Amino acid sequence: MLLSADSVSDFYQDLDDFFSIKQSLYSTLTYVKQIKSSTETQEQQLQDQQSQALNAKNTLTSEKNQLATSQKQAQQLLSSSKSAEQTESAAVAAEQAKVAAIESKLFSFAGGATSAIPFSQAYAYATTAANVTGVPAAFTLAILTQESSLGKNVGTCNRAGDPASKSYINIMPGPAQKASGDSSRDDQTAFLQITSALGLDPNTTPLSCPSGGGWGGAMGPAQFIPTTWLLIAPRVESALGETTANPWNARDAIMASALYLEDRGATNDPTAERNAACKYYSGRACDGKSPANSFYGNDVMALELSIQSDIDYLVQYGVSKV
Repeated sequence: MLLSADSVSDFYQDLDDFFSIKQSLYSTLTYVKQIKSSTETQEQQLQDQQSQALNAKNTLTSEKNQLATSQKQAQQLLSSSKSAEQTESAAVAAEQAKVAAIESKLFSFAGGATSAIPFSQAYAYATTAANVTGVPAAFTLAILTQESSLGKNVGTCNRAGDPASKSYINIMPGPAQKASGDSSRDDQTAFLQITSALGLDPNTTPLSCPSGGGWGGAMGPAQFIPTTWLLIAPRVESALGETTANPWNARDAIMASALYLEDRGATNDPTAERNAACKYYSGRACDGKSPANSFYGNDVMALELSIQSDIDYLVQYGVSKV
């Protein structure tokens, strides 16, 4: 200060200026630091926000992808469900069509007057008979099927317009034949009794013609001869709650067949059924080496399997037995 040209007052003035500038610089520096700190904080917040935004974007993209995948899976599931539904619908339709075909299939009978009824009705009648006798419905229907296919002579005699040679008087034994010993039966008298009770004309009621040199005169779907029918008719009437059993009525004939088969040992056993079938046909069992009537039992057993297959299908898909 002494060596300088400045005065003391100038020195102090410069010193004041220096401190003033220093204070101003300090304040400015402090402000700059504050701004820098604030800027760094804001920058960090911005980076955090950017990071959060990026995370949100990634999350949104992931959720979008998951949604697209879910939608694709849902579409595939829907398509698969529709396909399965269509397949199921087609299967149900096929089942219903087969059931309808089985139910409506005509069950043919012998005897002319009662030619055929829907299988569902025949099955219902046979089921009623099975409940009474224990004879399987399919077996009874197999017997009737076999009877209806025995030959062209079934139900082709004693019809209106037939020649006298086909009259009941000439095709079945009567009092004269029984008296002479030519037959042990008087079917003519029994036939007249049956037709009278039913209000039928004995001269025009169809009967089966003789076959193989024997007597004819078998009646209706079950092909009962008149004397046999008179024996079994009361049981048919009792079982069905009827006043007069009719051998030409399918329901009565089916019940009579089941009762007749029950008497001949038909049970739910193949051997017993086969022998009962042969007894139904000829009065003799078909056991032994080579009985002449064994064909009948064999045919009936084959028919029973086929008929039982149809019955099983109806039962499986809920068809009523009534």
